[in-house]
Order: sequence, then structure tokens, then C-alpha cells
Amino acid sequence: MALPIWLFILVSVIKSAVVLGVLLTSVAYTVWLERKVVGHMQNRWGPTRVGPFGLLQPAADGLKFLFKEDLTPPHVYKPLFLAAPLIAVIFALTSWCSTTRCRSTGAAR
Repeated sequence: MALPIWLFILVSVIKSAVVLGVLLTSVAYTVWLERKVVGHMQNRWGPTRVGPFGLLQPAADGLKFLFKEDLTPPHVYKPLFLAAPLIAVIFALTSWCSTTRCRSTGAAR
């Protein structure tokens, strides 16, 4: 029994969002760990000011990034300028998801 197309799209979007969330969170905490290790190597405090043991530092860095000054050049078509990174990530994740799915199901034989 085949899934309806709207359900397939919904499940695909949810899976992509979960993968994106896991990847972004793991990168954020890898950066946090690197900053802690380098801070100890250089005898600095490191990012220990936000939350317990500095565990909220990646969230604080993300909020700071969101509220920074807008760096959009004045002569660009703004909707496309803002959508281009999103389009690139969607295509990259789609190709990655499709190759891992084909590999796991053996559909590409």
C-alpha cells in the first residue's frame, strides 16, 4: 500500500528537520568542546559564563548571530540572496538522504 503524496512529503520534511537539527546541534557542541579544550591549553577560563559548565554557550552564540547587523549588500535581489543558502542546504540534504536510503534498502542495484 503506497502512502499518499502529502503524507510522504510531510514525513520527508520531518525527517530532514530532525537530521538538520541533530547535525547543527552536534556541530555547536563540538565547537563548544574545542573552545573548552583550547581554553584549558591556553590557561583561560573558556566559555563557562552561560549556563551550567557553559553548556548554553552554543545557544547564546546562535542568538547573537541572529540579532547581529544585517550584512545584505544594497544592490542584490534580497529574496534570492536570503533563499540561496537554504536552497543549497535542501539540495545537499536531499542528495545525502536519497543516497543513504538507496544504500540501506539496496534499491540502486
